[in-house]
Amino acid sequence: MAKHWFDYGYGICINDLEINSVERIEELLSHAPNYREEIHEHFSEWEITEPTVDDYEEFDDDLCNGFATLLKKVIYEATGINLDSESDYSSIRYLIYSPRYPWNMTYEDVSVTKEKLNEIFNKYVSIITDSNIEIGLQAIENYS
Repeated sequence: MAKHWFDYGYGICINDLEINSVERIEELLSHAPNYREEIHEHFSEWEITEPTVDDYEEFDDDLCNGFATLLKKVIYEATGINLDSESDYSSIRYLIYSPRYPWNMTYEDVSVTKEKLNEIFNKYVSIITDSNIEIGLQAIENYS
């Protein structure tokens, strides 16, 4: 029997972003040197000497959420804010901050505000794209 679920959070839809510059991706990764090293080691193992934008997007082979996961990991390393990268049943990808139980909250979670999340989304997404982003409540429907 299939499970049907919803997830809710405050964030952005990644699918409409135009990301077409390896240099800009590398600039984003400069904010997360540990994650950058992990990606570069992966490229080295796979003998990818001149990675393309697609190579970076395909690096996330666990969740297959591409740039949503890349942004999630950069933002976490740079700020300590743990966002969720998710996709719905139509493979539309999202990067969201989900509500948390008080006992699962970190110090960074306690200090999160809507304004702080807007600042984070705008800062890090604008590094890799000039696309306008719409930050708001997201309802992600999926099933397995």
